[in-house]
Amino acid sequence: FSRLAALVRVHMDMEVEPNPTIDEASIVFLADKLVVGRRLASLTERFDRKMAKYGKDGQTIAAIVKRRSAAQAIQAAIERITAQPIHTILSDMDCDGANIQ
Repeated sequence: FSRLAALVRVHMDMEVEPNPTIDEASIVFLADKLVVGRRLASLTERFDRKMAKYGKDGQTIAAIVKRRSAAQAIQAAIERITAQPIHTILSDMDCDGANIQ
């Protein structure tokens, strides 16, 4: 359980390098950011909604921007490694209302 706990611990906030190494933690982090409610969503949709709802002060805005940048870096790394856009990778998922771009 300690390995699983380590993954869960970083799913909300994660320090990410410009060209991150893709590991279990980064995949869990990105997966968390590609879901809104019970459906898939783009990072743009996810973080635009967060900004509209919570972006009232500088500290909160900075946290949202940091998470968006981390998620974008992980997504870009996955797309570079697989040579496919994320919406193609996830298109085989059986999800109602999937909207990944």
